[in-house]
Amino acid sequence: MSITITQLHDLVAEVEASGPRRVQRCRTAGWRMPPNTVYVGRPSRFANPFPITGGNAKVAVAYFRNHLAARPDLAADIRAQLVGRNLACWCARFDTAGLRVLCHADMLLVVAKGWGLHDFI
Repeated sequence: MSITITQLHDLVAEVEASGPRRVQRCRTAGWRMPPNTVYVGRPSRFANPFPITGGNAKVAVAYFRNHLAARPDLAADIRAQLVGRNLACWCARFDTAGLRVLCHADMLLVVAKGWGLHDFI
């Protein structure tokens, strides 16, 4: 089953409303990751191996989604290690128009919540 980007946005909003959320890392002096937060950017185990090229994050997220579908072992690790945790990465949460921007951490949140990959692939 394949869902639309709008449906995926709604799914991520539902996950965040009921618990863990994505946190944008920051280099501002004094900034610290919130408690119960795991960094999932490079070079962590859960990083997206597909770089954003040409400013198009949607392509990198789509590749990561396919990567997860091909790696049930990784999905199992996500459920075991990231359930109930906030996830931090460098991706902006919103674009300049104020619209939510999806990143691989959103996919990780959905999988950690316990939904199967079929729910968003």
